Amino acid sequence: MALNWPKSGVNSVAEFQTSGHTFVVTGSAKTIKLKYVASSITMSVVSGSDLDATFYDSNHTAMPFTVPSGTTARFKGKFLTFNVPAGMDALVEVTNVPSGSYLPPSGSQMHGTV
Repeated sequence: MALNWPKSGVNSVAEFQTSGHTFVVTGSAKTIKLKYVASSITMSVVSGSDLDATFYDSNHTAMPFTVPSGTTARFKGKFLTFNVPAGMDALVEVTNVPSGSYLPPSGSQMHGTV
């Protein structure tokens, strides 16, 4: 029997794909910083107007996405920080991968040279 199990990490594909804990967030207009990497976030607008779901990159640059009133949008990726405005609810799928072990790639690593 093995005594030294590998630790959870972004490079552990099985850990990232199969682990999952749900975290429900009701609109609070607060920025949420996760202790573990989220693999997807589903946002539902429960108010009568379109709202912006905002995600933040490693430099804390805001990236808003408009979710139309009365609809649900699912975002897949690797998320650490986001905002759920009042009037929107979110269901977050959190992995067992600690946020400190995830180093997001820089822009040049993602698209090469331009």
